[in-house]
Amino acid sequence: MSGRFVKNTLYGSLTALSTTLGGFVVNVIVARLLGVSETGSYTFAIWIVAISSTVTGAGLPFTLTRYLPEIADRPGATSPLGLARFLLPRAFMLNALPSLLAGSYAIWLVLNPISDAATVKSAGIEDPVCWLLIGLCCSTQAIADYAKGYLRGVHHLDRVARLSTGGICIQLFCMAIGTAMFGLRGSLAGYFLGGVLPIIALRDLRGIEGHASAELRRRISIYARYRWASEIASAFVFSRVEIFFLQLTAAAPSVGLFAAALTISNLAAQGPLMLTWGLLPHLTEQFSRNDLDSLKATYAAATRLLAFLVFPCCFGLAAILPALLPVLYGTSFSGAGPAAAILVLGGSLTATSAIGTNVIWAMERSHIDLYFGLIGAAFSILVGFPLIAHFGLLGAAVARVATQGLVVGLGVWYIANRLGFSLPWTGLARLAVSAAFCALIAHSVLSVFHGIPGLMLAIGSGAGAYILAVSITGALDGSDVERMSKAFHRLPRPLGSIARRFVSFAFG
Repeated sequence: MSGRFVKNTLYGSLTALSTTLGGFVVNVIVARLLGVSETGSYTFAIWIVAISSTVTGAGLPFTLTRYLPEIADRPGATSPLGLARFLLPRAFMLNALPSLLAGSYAIWLVLNPISDAATVKSAGIEDPVCWLLIGLCCSTQAIADYAKGYLRGVHHLDRVARLSTGGICIQLFCMAIGTAMFGLRGSLAGYFLGGVLPIIALRDLRGIEGHASAELRRRISIYARYRWASEIASAFVFSRVEIFFLQLTAAAPSVGLFAAALTISNLAAQGPLMLTWGLLPHLTEQFSRNDLDSLKATYAAATRLLAFLVFPCCFGLAAILPALLPVLYGTSFSGAGPAAAILVLGGSLTATSAIGTNVIWAMERSHIDLYFGLIGAAFSILVGFPLIAHFGLLGAAVARVATQGLVVGLGVWYIANRLGFSLPWTGLARLAVSAAFCALIAHSVLSVFHGIPGLMLAIGSGAGAYILAVSITGALDGSDVERMSKAFHRLPRPLGSIARRFVSFAFG
């Protein structure tokens, strides 16, 4: 692997750590301060922000990440900065729409109040002030995504890490203070302020003349349209559409419990998953050089290494959930336990499939992502919605895992049978067995020791059991150990040296 790819992966790790842990802490604070019902209102508002940024993003952030490395690798009439500047006005115009629409709806609510709750600081989703803040969050989030897409495309993942870390720190501080003082309004205001910082990166484009060749515009137009449509379809599969269904069919507390279950499940998978942020530019460069052998080798190795990280996190977390949820959220959220266990186990397979998704994007097969997303969306509506309507919280968890499992299965089939890529089945099976052993040890420890000391002992014992099991089963081959050792060369010398020696001792 190239040094630049290793560096990008390490910076992706920093971004993953700050974003995942920061976002988790934010959600715990909001849940503690707002309670189950108001947490449901907050979660529904953030779901609106996620859907809106997907719709108004028009596929442009990922289009930048896909094409900027290719332009840099093949110098021509269009420069990476020129292309980013060329698409920027379109991004601004599209992303101004949510603020205009939400502002208009807020004015309508002022003139036609749904209830007198709009005058209370925790008014719920019918508060005009909340809708103004939701509109600002939608626009800010989408423009920040564009800025991050540009930075990833030009291999500046170090700046993504700094801006993301700074943004989550601002968000953490502002949301804690805002929620304590102003309830739901303060939560949304803090969320908005935390999303502003990444937009600073767009200063790079000042004074740059926007330009794209006719052929490049044609390719980008096709790619972006399919990418846009696939993202919208995927919103039914991988975003939190279950929250919308629960909002329609159940009370706000069910939404709050599901939000807690989803947040705790994402804690396990999102960190390792974000390590793939530097992968798409790397795969794009391999594909643009027509180096399919390296592309296939990267796919197999990256899938195995991602599973090495994801499986123990998900299996281990599922084992300690009954003790962990009350500690983090309070006893009022204990009912989210069964749903969280289903989500976290299902998330292990979904996260591991991310490497294959990046391969599809890098090979300009974004239309395939769209087709599978449409199938998943149809399944979510025809099967998922009735499950949620009948079984509520548990139905939402089962529907989410089943829908994502269907789409992941289709993706694996396509990559293996249409593109000729081999999934490392043997290594994945051994890693799954090792992770199951990790979960068994952690659960056994918790059955004897309780409270926070029991949790700490269970986590440590499970981690040790996993390392031992991976070593015994030989789930990682020599090339995997070598890749990890090379990655640790980028760490500060004392830390990198210790990490390399540990990896060599445990798995070498």
